[in-house]
Amino acid sequence: MGQRSSIAKLPGVAQDKLRAMYDAGLTLDDILAALTDFLQSLDGDWRAPSRSAIHRDRVSYEATASRLREAREMASALATELGDLADDKTGQLMIDLMRTITFKMLQRNVGEEDPFDPKDLHFLARSLKDVAAASAIGVKQAAEVKRAAREEAASDVEKVGKSRGLDQETIAAFYRAAKGV
Repeated sequence: MGQRSSIAKLPGVAQDKLRAMYDAGLTLDDILAALTDFLQSLDGDWRAPSRSAIHRDRVSYEATASRLREAREMASALATELGDLADDKTGQLMIDLMRTITFKMLQRNVGEEDPFDPKDLHFLARSLKDVAAASAIGVKQAAEVKRAAREEAASDVEKVGKSRGLDQETIAAFYRAAKGV
């Protein structure tokens, strides 16, 4: 295992300040000067990293930031594509699967070939959405069959109750029970 970078050895507050300077778009020389001044104001004997170490860290930071932006864009696209699937466990599992695949794709090293093309992820998301829609139709059909069966049972209870001479209150109680009320 390699040696820790001089940036990683800095206190967290200095690393945060360094990242803020990257985001602000400062030049390497400006960052080095500001970081040197900042480290002198801290307790302890902190040495500023070299200009090349700052450059390597900035390149790595910007690559990571780019991946995070890409992940946010993909997550937004997935949320739009998968829509209201999160209403049931199956839909939530499918969304979690898509997130996992997306983040695994984004964890590649810079310059490494992607295991998936973003178009492949789009097609996978569409397929999952179609599967979930078909599953939802099956659930709706099952609920409709169950409702119809209850209606029929309630109707039968009412007919049989009247034919056996049960009082209206008893028939109503059985009717409600058959309907699931």
